[in-house]
Amino acid sequence: MDQDETRKINVEVQTPTGRRYFFRLSRSTKLWKLMAAFADGLGINVNDVRLVRWPQFASLSDPSTGHFTKRGSV
Repeated sequence: MDQDETRKINVEVQTPTGRRYFFRLSRSTKLWKLMAAFADGLGINVNDVRLVRWPQFASLSDPSTGHFTKRGSV
């Protein structure tokens, strides 16, 4: 594992209702772990969470650059 993989990154996720969640993750963290943490924070099943977009260096708090949504919502 190189040094870049162990470096921590801050991830901010905002729901369509405006609720924000913050995560501090290793770059090597699997996407499913992030989605599971997000679902746990909302109290929903992880299968109800889908990734809309994952811009490489964008802030997930800005809906124009990407965000998580609950399946079936806009």
